[in-house]
Amino acid sequence: MRTTSFAFGTLIALISCLTGVSCQLRKCWGPQNYCYSWGGTKAVCVDGYCYCSGQDYDYNTCLPDAYGCKIVMNSDAALAKPQYNQQYRTNYSCTPVSSSTQYEVHVLGVYEAEVIHRRPPVASDATVNIVSQRKSNRPIILVLGNYEPVNWILNIPAGITITKVILVAYYIDKSSVSGDVNQVKAIERKSYPAQWPRGIGSDSGGGDTVGLLKKVYNRFGVVTSFTGTYKANKWSLDVLSSPRGPSTGASTGPSTGQITPFTPVWPQSTPLKPVWSSQNTPSPTPVGSEVGPVSALC
Repeated sequence: MRTTSFAFGTLIALISCLTGVSCQLRKCWGPQNYCYSWGGTKAVCVDGYCYCSGQDYDYNTCLPDAYGCKIVMNSDAALAKPQYNQQYRTNYSCTPVSSSTQYEVHVLGVYEAEVIHRRPPVASDATVNIVSQRKSNRPIILVLGNYEPVNWILNIPAGITITKVILVAYYIDKSSVSGDVNQVKAIERKSYPAQWPRGIGSDSGGGDTVGLLKKVYNRFGVVTSFTGTYKANKWSLDVLSSPRGPSTGASTGPSTGQITPFTPVWPQSTPLKPVWSSQNTPSPTPVGSEVGPVSALC
C-alpha cells in the first residue's frame, strides 16, 4: 500500500514540475529526516522530501494556497521585490489573476529587517519604494507585517494616496510607519497574534500566512499581491491601476474611495491529496521562533 501511495505521490510531484506548477520541493532536514511542521501544514518526510496534507497548503511545496492566493517561491511576477543590503532575497508571493475589483490590496511580510535581536527589542528600518505609472482607480490598502520591530519608511510618488495602512507586528509598540505618511489617510495598528495573524508566505517554520490571507479576504476580498521574505530592509512595490481579471468573491460595485463593508464568498477548499502516516514526526519548532527558507529545486 505504501509503495502504491509513494508512486502516486511521486507522479504528482513529477507532473507538477514538468508543467511548471511546482518545482520547489523542500528537502527533509538532518539525519532524522525532519520536516518543519508548524501550525496546519501537516508536513511529513517521504524519501527525502517534505509533503504537506494540511488544508490550504500546496501538497508539494507546502506553501499556502488559500483565499485566492497561491503562493510560489521567487516568482518573476511578484509585484514587490525585497532586498537586504542591496541583495535580492528569497521571497514567497502571489499575484492573483482574479483579485478584488473594489480594493487594491498589497501585503508585505517579513520576520525582521536587520539581524539585531536585542532585548529589549529595538526597531530596524525597512524602506518601501512605491512605484506607479498612473493613479490607481481603487482605494489602495497596504498591509505591513513583521515579527521583530520594524520602522517601515514609505516613499510614495506624488499624486498617489494610500487609503489605509495596516501594521501587524509582534512588538507592535516598537514598530512604526513613517516617511510619506501625509499621503496616507489612516494607519491601523494590530498586535500579533492577539489581533491579527502575520506571516512571510512560508509557514513551515512559524507564522500564520493562511490566517493573514483569511483576515484580509474577510475585509477586502482577494489580495492584489502578497510578498514575503525572512529578512529585508528595502522593498520596491509596483502599484497597479486596475485589477488583473474578474473578481473572486469581491464586490464589483464602483469604488468611492471609502472603506465599505465587504461580504465574503468563501472559496471552495481544495480536496486533500493522499499522505503517508506522520508517526514519529518530530515536534514543531518552539513557539516564538521562525526559521528561514528550507527549499530545494527539483
